[in-house]
Amino acid sequence: MSPYFTPEGDPKLFRCGCGRPECSAPAPSQTLLDRLELLRHRIGRSLRATSGPRCPFWNTHEGGARTSDHLTGEGVDLEAATSGARDELLEAIYTKPRYFPRVGIGPSFVHVGLEGPERPPRLTWTYYPKPAPPAKPAPPAKPAPPA
Repeated sequence: MSPYFTPEGDPKLFRCGCGRPECSAPAPSQTLLDRLELLRHRIGRSLRATSGPRCPFWNTHEGGARTSDHLTGEGVDLEAATSGARDELLEAIYTKPRYFPRVGIGPSFVHVGLEGPERPPRLTWTYYPKPAPPAKPAPPAKPAPPA
């Protein structure tokens, strides 16, 4: 357990969002908790999870990858509602030594995750939607028939 991160103090870090009695989500790994504690100390403020461990059902519902570290209790989304909050969190994450090799940047959160056998060891990605392809030009208008 962590001195700061507890099921009572940060329930989303310890409980899957599905809410189903048959949920099979793992507990967060001790390594994840230890590194979150180090990150919290580095940033000098509290951190709040918005999504922690997930069962396969909830991971699919949330659009998670097949090899998501949420499925193994080795990844968490941290609240970062503003660009300033994301910037502050990212600076702390990328400071050496780097505690989390896997980082995802979303519109209101930053995902941090640990390395794993089916996951690339060092990676940064975004969750922002891809821009739509340019619209095709409209066909030329047909000339009006003679009157």
